[in-house]
Amino acid sequence: FFPQLLRKNMFFYFFSLLWKQWIRDRGKACSLLLQPLIIGFLLSQIFSSTSSLWVAAFALVLCANWFALSLSVREIVQEKALLLDEFRKGTSPLSVISAKLIFTASFAMLETFITYALFAENIGVYPTPELLISLWMTVVPASAAGLLLSTFARNPGQANAFLPLIILPQIALSGALVPKDQ
Repeated sequence: FFPQLLRKNMFFYFFSLLWKQWIRDRGKACSLLLQPLIIGFLLSQIFSSTSSLWVAAFALVLCANWFALSLSVREIVQEKALLLDEFRKGTSPLSVISAKLIFTASFAMLETFITYALFAENIGVYPTPELLISLWMTVVPASAAGLLLSTFARNPGQANAFLPLIILPQIALSGALVPKDQ
């Protein structure tokens, strides 16, 4: 049993701390914003008005999963000792986990939207509230799965090694490689 720490707004404290960490590391921030620009540009070269919307949607969902998982899979393991110390002081694990979940899901949503914006005109599908809700409902579970994997990993390298183990079955079982009826 750890004593409860009486800090108000712990969620906002950890959320702002994450924001500061990511912004201060300009290399990380730039690479995270460059990734959807490159992927979006490549998808804009692939898809046109004659492309199947199902294939375009699958590509976008796959990108959203990739962004969310790759952002969240190291979030716990890279600062495990610091977090354990905070928990011993009475910090609520729920506030830390929810701040990390909302932060990584929001950033993954931004990356997904950048990717989508670069090829949306080619396929003729423009943003609607339903599309944005669907994308949000894609990145949140993927971010949660990444955070869960991050708790099991012993180091950030091991956490990264989990990524293909999560993404490849999704591709294989989604019908993208083998049609579902076969």
